[in-house]
Amino acid sequence: MTLFFLSALFVVMTAIVYCEVLLMQGMILESWDKFLHEHIKKQWLLKILGDCVYCFGGQLALWSYPVIFWHSYQWIFHFCFIMTVIFTIHIYKLIWN
Repeated sequence: MTLFFLSALFVVMTAIVYCEVLLMQGMILESWDKFLHEHIKKQWLLKILGDCVYCFGGQLALWSYPVIFWHSYQWIFHFCFIMTVIFTIHIYKLIWN
């Protein structure tokens, strides 16, 4: 269970740092953000590529859980992992924004 929450926390931190820090104007991935906005016109795709920390974090949780827990995969824990990540991001947004 400790691995579950530590993994979720790592996914949350990755999503927040990528979406809220590195893609900002003047930061290291600003050119990547500009490239995405110039070449991708579908809003739903832009959201999961970094415009929305919830969407990016959810996608990261969706795809990282089977990699981390491949030896003991259970779909209910996969669902809980995604919800834990999104909920933690929401708590962060309520506190810091």
